Amino acid sequence: MTDYPVATGVDDFTIRFTDGSGTTTDYTATTLLASFSRVLAPYFTDSAYMECNTSAIPDADVISAATFYFYASAYTISKGVTKTYILWMGVGGSAVIIKTGTFVSAGWINEILTASELLLIEKAGLTQFRVSVDDPGALKSRSMTITALESGTNTAYLSVTHAPASSAYYNISICTT
Repeated sequence: MTDYPVATGVDDFTIRFTDGSGTTTDYTATTLLASFSRVLAPYFTDSAYMECNTSAIPDADVISAATFYFYASAYTISKGVTKTYILWMGVGGSAVIIKTGTFVSAGWINEILTASELLLIEKAGLTQFRVSVDDPGALKSRSMTITALESGTNTAYLSVTHAPASSAYYNISICTT
C-alpha cells in the first residue's frame, strides 16, 4: 500500500454555506469543521474538504484496494441528536456520498472504499473527499471537528494498493486426428 496524504497549502479547507446565500472558505485553520446548525436563523452548514494528490499512481496501474483515514477530534450535538457523519468523494466537479458513519470517540476514522469507489480515485491529479453532517432538525445542531494538515499531526490520507495490470498469455494447442 502507498499512502497519499493531504498536501500542504490549500488541500484541506472548510467551506461554510449560510442558508444557501453565500460561501466563505478557510484555508488556514488548524481544524476542519463539518457542522449543521438550525439554532439561529439563518441556518448554516460547514463541510470539511481534504484533497489527496494521487497523480503518482501510474495511469496503467490497477487499483485493488484503498482506505481513507481522517482524524476526528470532537463531536458536539444538541440533546436528542445522533453523532453521524457523511463521507463524499469528488467526481468531475460534483460529489457522491460513499459512506455514512457514527462518531464513537475522538480518534482515527477509516473508511474502506468499495470496488466502484476505487474507480473514483483520480490517477491524474487530486482525489477529493468531503465530510459533512445531516440536518439535525429545528433548533438543534451537530458539529464534528477534524484535524487539519496545518496542525502538523494526524493528517488525513488515502492508502492505496495498486500494481501494473497483469498480462495474460495463452498457450493453445490444437490436436487433430
